[in-house]
Amino acid sequence: MTDKPIEEPKKEKYVIPELQCTVSTYELLDNEKMEVIISHTFHGSTQKEIFALIEAHKKDDSFFRASFEGEFPYDGGVIYLKNSEIKIVFP
Repeated sequence: MTDKPIEEPKKEKYVIPELQCTVSTYELLDNEKMEVIISHTFHGSTQKEIFALIEAHKKDDSFFRASFEGEFPYDGGVIYLKNSEIKIVFP
């Protein structure tokens, strides 16, 4: 046993993001209706940071990238996609 006092664990410093952007992806159905199928939310301190996160995510998520292109090949067919307007808001 040691006489050293037990040290408190270091508390992590969490940064609360100042801005938020949610991109909702809709499937365009045959009857001209749109159905939301997934949303991605990005957080950052600046608009530039959020757009950099969006661009980085497009590189590793083929479905997300396809949502900006308008169509995604799937199961021998194509899913037609449309994204919501990109708005940056305060959370």
